[in-house]
Amino acid sequence: MSTNAQPAIATLSLKSGNPLTSKADAVVIATSTDGKFTVVSELPKAAATKARNALLALNATGNKDEVVRIPAAGIADASVVVAVGLGSVKDGVTNETLRRAAGAAIRNLTGYKRVSISIPADSADAAGAILEGAALGSYSF
Repeated sequence: MSTNAQPAIATLSLKSGNPLTSKADAVVIATSTDGKFTVVSELPKAAATKARNALLALNATGNKDEVVRIPAAGIADASVVVAVGLGSVKDGVTNETLRRAAGAAIRNLTGYKRVSISIPADSADAAGAILEGAALGSYSF
């Protein structure tokens, strides 16, 4: 039996705007261990507070490679928010940390068609690392 099924290839794009109101099924935000636990994505204050409280209720820490999924109700237009930990961001975040965080978040969102990633990037290289991590995380064999 022969099948001609083609693998799905992720399409990545870089956009500005509020990730919470984007046409996405899921939103990825970044957290850190600084100040005990902090949402580091640039979000409206009310949404960041709601996300932080929901994540703390699930014992989120913001540690590197931590991935925590919460319902997006009251936070974003999407159905789910995934928080990915970056560890401490006081002295900056390496591109490898950003790459791994994006990849881990996307692997956790298998089956979601549109994902908005709100992980802060302070350079073109950092943005590239996030996109690369998302691409690698979406790969399936």
